[in-house]
Amino acid sequence: MSRIIAISGISGAGKTTLTRALATRHHASHLSWDDFDGISVHPDDYLDWFQDGRDYSEWNYAELAGMLRGLKMSEARIHPITGERVRPTALVFFDAPLGRLHGQTAGMIDLAVHIGLPKDIALCRRLIRDYDAAEELSLEDLMDELRFYAGDGHALFNDRALVESADIVIDGTLPFARQLETIDRHLGRLGYLDCAGRA
Repeated sequence: MSRIIAISGISGAGKTTLTRALATRHHASHLSWDDFDGISVHPDDYLDWFQDGRDYSEWNYAELAGMLRGLKMSEARIHPITGERVRPTALVFFDAPLGRLHGQTAGMIDLAVHIGLPKDIALCRRLIRDYDAAEELSLEDLMDELRFYAGDGHALFNDRALVESADIVIDGTLPFARQLETIDRHLGRLGYLDCAGRA
């Protein structure tokens, strides 16, 4: 049976980078929540959803939940978006923005890791990421992002509920190698790694 390790964090915390690095480090499979956006149901306006009480059942990610369930039961699955065969490795790392708060996938999570990061650093990282990814990002685009954040948008960077529902909270300001080592220490203590650090 595979163990599902969920990595949560606010936008800009480094969930995707950390998830992929852990999967590479442990020769493990990984899944990304964002890959399933196009075949799932989610709120049209995240800020409205957040301010209206955060009903996590509005995020219907049935295909993702099915994949996690299959992997947990040691069944290989074909990724519905990439078409790749996903193996049920000993550990499966899951880039999970909603962590254990999302009921549809929470039951498959064995360990919930949250990346704690100050809001200002997360915002800076997010803007740098978007700038690097965009072919053309104007000053007005940047100002729109800052205006949104300075208005009501900063509420979306409140991760108190994620912190409270996580098993482990790591410091996202630590050097990346230290973040990996911190998670590995926890995996070792739980018996998820052998004495050589292998899954």
